[in-house]
Amino acid sequence: MKSLTKNSIYNSIYSFSNVIFPLIMTSYASRVLLPEGIGYVNYAKNIASYFVTFAALGIPNYGLREIAKVKNNKNMMNKLFSELFIVNLINSIIFTILYLVFIFNFNSLNIDNTILLCFGVLILMNIFNIDWFYQGIEKYGYIVRRSLFVKIISLILTICFVKSNNDIFIFAVINVCAITFNYFFNILYSRNFVRISFNNIQILRHFKPLILIGLSIFLSALYSKVDITMLGYMTSTYYVGLYTNSQKIIEALLMLTVSITAVYLPRLSALYDTDKDKFVLLINYGIRIISFIAIPLFAYTFMFSSNIVTFLFGYSFADASMTLKILSILIMIKSFGDLLCYQVVLATRMDNIRLISYFLAAVTNIVLNLFLINVLYQNGAGIASVITELIVNGVQFLILRYKLSIVIEIKYVLIPIFSTIVSIIPILLMKDLFMNQFYFCIISTIVMLGFYILISSLFGNNILKNNITEV
Repeated sequence: MKSLTKNSIYNSIYSFSNVIFPLIMTSYASRVLLPEGIGYVNYAKNIASYFVTFAALGIPNYGLREIAKVKNNKNMMNKLFSELFIVNLINSIIFTILYLVFIFNFNSLNIDNTILLCFGVLILMNIFNIDWFYQGIEKYGYIVRRSLFVKIISLILTICFVKSNNDIFIFAVINVCAITFNYFFNILYSRNFVRISFNNIQILRHFKPLILIGLSIFLSALYSKVDITMLGYMTSTYYVGLYTNSQKIIEALLMLTVSITAVYLPRLSALYDTDKDKFVLLINYGIRIISFIAIPLFAYTFMFSSNIVTFLFGYSFADASMTLKILSILIMIKSFGDLLCYQVVLATRMDNIRLISYFLAAVTNIVLNLFLINVLYQNGAGIASVITELIVNGVQFLILRYKLSIVIEIKYVLIPIFSTIVSIIPILLMKDLFMNQFYFCIISTIVMLGFYILISSLFGNNILKNNITEV
């Protein structure tokens, strides 16, 4: 059995690349396209993402879980992969057609059809989205190599071809190519592990769990994507640009937070059926890791949001600083939620819990956005998102605490809190010494990281020395 430590390292590298490259790419494009251009691209991408979600039908989550169970049986893995690939193929073609009908007959979103068609390619290319297979067989090394190669090429293309605020379509094409290239390499490499077979396939047996998971994901997508849709429809792409760039920072930081524990799902799925004690042990260890990483990230982002925004995107995005401050709360909520609500619910197959919480969240998000966007614009959408995530993760966690023995060791939460408070004091004292945001962000990060690790070690938080290879 592969070591979770090794997989965690691979996934950390993968997540780090998902932080650095998109931020560099967006940082460059934001200074060229400005908030209106960035907002225009992200608004169009947001519309297409609904159809991509429908086309996927929960296969990324379901496929990962099921492949993890049969990865040691070649024949069963081939059969399962073939069945899910065929379901994905049919569904992607259906929703590509529906998307075309939508943009040519019902599009009243003030977006050019050329941009919408460009992002529509992602719906059809979803046929070849088999990342779930590689995650299920724990091939994280391949995922890292492929991702780094594609990201470097995308960054080079962006710098070479996005030169003015008229290059919106070029930027959209590069975004689409970056994703489709990943899919292309996935299919080529998959021949080393699996074969598609049409013999004795039984695709109907997957529809019940897929529909259940797919409905959960649809409701999840509704509450997580509708803010951008409503913001663009009710205001303008300027505010969408401010909001989506703030979201990108949070998403990047969340990748750092959950990168280590994100590889736990295949192992949790296996342990739930074979060893409940180790299942609980792995969850508790994940809580310690998340506490160690998420608490200082939240504090730094909340305290220095204006510095971060102007450093990354320029002063034209200064109005996004309050938005980032509001959304920084999601670092805490979604970090713990990824492990305790998303992974545990999937591993234990309690998919009905997600349906309840996602339905409440979708309704809440739409109602809050209707009122708050009109008054607070992108900041209103941010407040609605924070409240919605609290509901989603709060409901799921309360139910799981009742059904499972999840114990949070308060010591490993209090130590990061205290270490963060102490380590952030030097940065507050030195803040006024820096006029250049680049130097401030770099030096303050190094100073805080050094103080944080030192204080955590002094108080006995040995999380950096531990590993979890025993499970």
